[in-house]
Amino acid sequence: MQSNSSKTLIEKEVWKDVVGYKDYYRVSDLGKVKSLDRIIDSGRGYTMLRLGGMLKPSYRTGNYVIVPLRKKGIQKYRFIHHLVLEAFVGPCPKGMQCRHLNGKSWDNRLENLCWGTPKENCKDKWDHGTMAVAKLSESQATEVRRLYHEGIYSMTGLGEMFGLSPGAIHGILHRHSYAHVDDGYPDIGKQRKIDKIIADEIRRIYKDGKHTHKSLGELFGVSGSMISYIVNGKCWC
Repeated sequence: MQSNSSKTLIEKEVWKDVVGYKDYYRVSDLGKVKSLDRIIDSGRGYTMLRLGGMLKPSYRTGNYVIVPLRKKGIQKYRFIHHLVLEAFVGPCPKGMQCRHLNGKSWDNRLENLCWGTPKENCKDKWDHGTMAVAKLSESQATEVRRLYHEGIYSMTGLGEMFGLSPGAIHGILHRHSYAHVDDGYPDIGKQRKIDKIIADEIRRIYKDGKHTHKSLGELFGVSGSMISYIVNGKCWC
C-alpha cells in the first residue's frame, strides 16, 4: 500500500509531450523522461510492440544531464533541462539560455529552471560558486579587461587565450568576478549606450587618424572593442 506522501508526489508530477517527439517521449515537471509504448517495424516483414519506460540519463561536463531520443532511426542526445522548459514554458527566446536557479545543474525540476540572459546565467554561476575563474591571478584578470577594452580580443578569443569559457570571461568583464581588483576598467554593462548618430560621429573622428580605439573608447565611455565593431561596420551601419 502506498503512503499518503507518495500518492501526493505522484499526483503532483505532470507529464507533457517532448517537443518534436509527440507519441514517442514525454517529460515531467520533475525532470524525468520516459518513452511511450508504440508499434515499430521489426525489419523482418512484421510489426511489433515496443514497450515504453523511464530513460536512463547520463552526465556531461558540468554535471548537465542528457538522454538519448530516437525517432525514425535517428538518435539525438538532448539536455533534460531544455526538454523541460520547451515542454512547460515554450521555446528558448533568441539569445537566451537555461538557468538553474539553485546552482545544481543536475536538478531539472521545472521550479528550478527558467530561460534567462547570458549575463543572468553567468551571475548565477558566480553566486553559486560554479564559475571557473580560479585559474586567473588578479593581474591576469586585469589583463583580460585591458585586452577587451582596447578592442584587441573578443570574449571568445580571450577565453581561448586564458583557458576559460566565454561565460567566465563575461563575468570578469562585468565585474561579477574579481570585483575587488581596482584596475580602473568599468563593468561593460554600464557603458554608455550608442545609437546611429553617435556611431557616425565615432567613425568621422576615427577617420581623422588622431585617435586609437582605446582613446575613442575613453572619449565616448565605451570599450575599445565596441569602437572596433563600430569603425569596422559590424554594428550601426
